[in-house]
Amino acid sequence: MQTATGRGAIVKRSLSFFLVPALSLLIVGPALACTSLSSSNGKRIEEAGFVSLGGLDQWVTIRGADRANPVLLHVHGGPGFAFSAFTEEFAPYEADFTVVQWDERGAGCTFGRHGAQTPNVTLERLALDGIELAVHLKHRLGKDKIIVLAHSAGSIIGTEMVKRAPEHFAAYVGAGQFASFATTVQAQAIYLRRIAETASDAELRARLDAIGSLGSPTLQHFIAINALLNAHAPPDDEATVQRLQSRMPALMKQEELASHRAGQQASVRWLLPGIAATSLVATTPRLAVPFILIQGADDMFTPTDLAIAYYTGVEAPAKELVVVQGAGHFPHLTHTRQVLAALVRAARAHAPR
Repeated sequence: MQTATGRGAIVKRSLSFFLVPALSLLIVGPALACTSLSSSNGKRIEEAGFVSLGGLDQWVTIRGADRANPVLLHVHGGPGFAFSAFTEEFAPYEADFTVVQWDERGAGCTFGRHGAQTPNVTLERLALDGIELAVHLKHRLGKDKIIVLAHSAGSIIGTEMVKRAPEHFAAYVGAGQFASFATTVQAQAIYLRRIAETASDAELRARLDAIGSLGSPTLQHFIAINALLNAHAPPDDEATVQRLQSRMPALMKQEELASHRAGQQASVRWLLPGIAATSLVATTPRLAVPFILIQGADDMFTPTDLAIAYYTGVEAPAKELVVVQGAGHFPHLTHTRQVLAALVRAARAHAPR
């Protein structure tokens, strides 16, 4: 069990690292989010249930129009913002892929089962869990390899999965790609400074001045910058969060909503110190599988310039860069057609049926 002492006590006051404001948890709805399911109708597959990964039962959903399609494993960010309840957000992908949602250790329905007693919620353990899940999916769905779509903080986990066990993966796809904690905080401060100057916002300018030097950003710096960034999120990101928020009451009953938020808050406490020490530029300069980067042009939670710089420096057997104009941090949810086209190209090239 992790406790909120030391640095953990600092980060518990923060919202999620890459996700804009936490979603409200107000209205009672049907118990849909964590309900087991096993359904087969011809080629279609719909399953939901717990899978033992790293000795811990973790919630996994599998949905697709044709089980012969390539497998797309979504590694969510947050940290701790599980997407298993939002399967309809990924419905457009189900014609071409068997889509897998995984409530990571410490998140979503997995947190709902184990709560604050969840053991070993670290970036390394999550990556090892993800590798075990890939092996499980290969056997369950009869595939040689699967595709990883890793978003935001999940891209730290996804790259580590692929780096450690490339034999299980046909391609790595990063969306809202993380590069480095330090440079991310610095770039976010520059973005906010630009807003303050453009809008002649003396209050924002003063709050940025009060944060001080960001030569070596700390968790305290992150918390201060994050609070300001959440109040000045790009319009596309704000609209996406509002849409997800509006759907939550219909997808979860009250206790599931409360558990979802508690898992998100706990995951921030448990994982943010590790994220703050991470630079993929330093630790993951090469991948042994094709690397596809799909980045919103206006992403400031994982700044696009930094993501592209990381992508450019990575050695990989094949690479493709897709910059989605008008998109922010969630291009795979807001600009589905462009993202799906890139994924289909990757599947045809690297994971044929």
